[in-house]
Amino acid sequence: KWFASREKIQIKQESKVFSPANLRACQEDQGYANLVNYWKQNKYTLRYTGGLVPDVYQCFTKEMGVFSNPTSKASPAKLRVAFEVAPFALLVEKAGGKTSDAVTGGSCLDIRINGVDQRTAGCFGSANEVDRFNQMVLGGSAGSAPSYAGASETDEQRRARLIRANQQYAASLGAAPAPAPTPAPAAPQAGGVESDEQRRARLIQANQQYAASL
Repeated sequence: KWFASREKIQIKQESKVFSPANLRACQEDQGYANLVNYWKQNKYTLRYTGGLVPDVYQCFTKEMGVFSNPTSKASPAKLRVAFEVAPFALLVEKAGGKTSDAVTGGSCLDIRINGVDQRTAGCFGSANEVDRFNQMVLGGSAGSAPSYAGASETDEQRRARLIRANQQYAASLGAAPAPAPTPAPAAPQAGGVESDEQRRARLIQANQQYAASL
């Protein structure tokens, strides 16, 4: 038998609690290393168990927090989209929080699922902390990142961030990013499975088209 311990859970936009997963990625990703140092230097409370479920659950019980799990070439994605990332992303966003796919900075709910074992990076929790993750980890090569409080991203910063994110994704697959626009493989039909190489090419082409539109 289940009992409702709270009538409504609302994740606050601000947080002073952090749960950083995949810290090995700090050795390859300076943006992530800077973010973790920011949390420590600003005396955030560390609450880390090493698992998506307990760390995101804590965001609900504390009504604040951020769980970050980026990837790097030596530390590939482990979180399964279909039955780990997507369900928790829905709960977090319904509770007023925010999610990032840690590749483009978009919502985890926008990830196209093409296989049962498809995996991804991710960041979940208080909206302002997820924005900080996107700015510091995904936007580190976009020149001077916008100031955090009330920041707005310029088109140039967004273009640079998206291109860098795809380069990181390509590197995580052990392949160099395409140097120039190339036709991306068509997305698989319903029931089809998109390979890592197809996804890489499709994402890079999308960002190149976005950059050209600016």
